[in-house]
Amino acid sequence: MDNTFPAVGAEVTLVFIGALLLLKTFARYKSKPAEFDSHLNHWEITISDFILYCFIAIAGALFFQVISSFTLKHTSIDSDSRLVLTAAGMDLGILCGVYVFHHFKEEQFPLFIHKGFKTLTSGLVTLLIALPLVFGVMFIWQAILNAFHIPIVKQEMVDLLMNSKFPFARNTLILVAVIAAPCAEESIFRAGLFRYLRTRAPRWVALLIPALLFAAAHGSLTYFPPLVVLGIVFALAYEQTGTIGTTIVAHALFNLNSILMVIGGVGGS
Repeated sequence: MDNTFPAVGAEVTLVFIGALLLLKTFARYKSKPAEFDSHLNHWEITISDFILYCFIAIAGALFFQVISSFTLKHTSIDSDSRLVLTAAGMDLGILCGVYVFHHFKEEQFPLFIHKGFKTLTSGLVTLLIALPLVFGVMFIWQAILNAFHIPIVKQEMVDLLMNSKFPFARNTLILVAVIAAPCAEESIFRAGLFRYLRTRAPRWVALLIPALLFAAAHGSLTYFPPLVVLGIVFALAYEQTGTIGTTIVAHALFNLNSILMVIGGVGGS
């Protein structure tokens, strides 16, 4: 028996459950659209403060990246681990920048807004609903790439997870992908950019622009459209629940699911 069968079976089951939840959600929206009204309050922030918000977050990422890269260069740590730790430094820098902004503006840091078990369950439901959409778009997009003889290239971190000979690098990558990256990316793309745009621009613009930037930040043509779809689903979930914890949980579970697929021999191509 193919040893990838358990991983494939588990993934098909998740996608099937997600498809059922997606159909149920769509039917509920058609019958009671008022239930899907936004639960996000207007973000009282000027455009100059928002630019400052973005600047501090990006500056924090670059500062921590430079410091991490310079420090690690003078250690005996392997190159794979240096790459992962530098990425972790960027995520930490974003979070520090966002925290500093909210601290000095005397606003509540978005990551502290949570509703316990309800956030965990809404994050899981968001993941399940996203899976059939992401896989559907990925299947179509990769067929287009193949039709035009454009190579399908793995993301650098996926390649590292599959091929690195250093356990520390692989284990640290998993922690970064499941904890640091979701917190940082949801803080900047959903709690930052989407939250600012949703009451100041047409709704489709507010949904699309952060999703496009989110996908572009991953630097992969192969996964660009699926990540755009994922970003839109996360924004819709954030809009409906009113808590960024929902999308952080969904993002973390999505990354964990991707990692388990790669470890299980699926999704690494």
